[in-house]
Amino acid sequence: MLEIRQLTIENIDKINTLRKHLQSLVNKTGFEVDFRETEDLFIMSSSLNGRIFYFQFIFQVNPHKEPQLLEGNLEYEPYDPNILRRKIIKTIDFEKIDIAFENWVDIVGMYNSRSLSVEDSLIIGYQKEYSYENFEGYEFLDENFDFEQQKQLRVFLERVTKKLAEGENFENKSEVIQSLELMNGDLGKMTKSKFILQFSKTMASLRFHAFHIFVDVVEVLKKEMLKRMIVGPLEGFDNWIGAISS
Repeated sequence: MLEIRQLTIENIDKINTLRKHLQSLVNKTGFEVDFRETEDLFIMSSSLNGRIFYFQFIFQVNPHKEPQLLEGNLEYEPYDPNILRRKIIKTIDFEKIDIAFENWVDIVGMYNSRSLSVEDSLIIGYQKEYSYENFEGYEFLDENFDFEQQKQLRVFLERVTKKLAEGENFENKSEVIQSLELMNGDLGKMTKSKFILQFSKTMASLRFHAFHIFVDVVEVLKKEMLKRMIVGPLEGFDNWIGAISS
């Protein structure tokens, strides 16, 4: 573990700059990742059925060597769609890190867009379609929701959840409701990209299992309510949200 008072100021600043760059990559995956970091470790991973694909960076400094040299150990798996093995690169160069990251994201994306299950394949297609129709082309100046956006989205998720809970039963009703409730609970720490990804996935599952309910629930979204809330707080929110309860 790195100890701050064993490092030069130059290396502390380099580590913090590199850490911020690595953190910025988390929102650029286009799929859900688990993310954690410590003083000397950064790792994001994508897990499916127990198989983990990961992108990891370890900061390395020998505090007793003069001059102190900051090194990085970049490791990711897979590095080739036809060779499911890890690759290790010694570097702290931003460009080399970005190239490796884009390679890893492309490969994980290939897996996420494929399935051996007919049901999963259809849901993946629905998710892409829903996300494209509702959010394609939107660029956010800020990936984080401000207080007013969070407030409106919480009410929105609560109304959609209530509408589903009080409506007729369908095959995965409890899973869809649980997903919406988890999104509401995690809203304060979710980026806009992650919210769009998770909400699109939930709506795709709803469409597969209960198409007529999906149409009923998202009818108001055709008026662009949701994406307007994500871009910025929605004016006339009370009038818009009333449509979900009707």
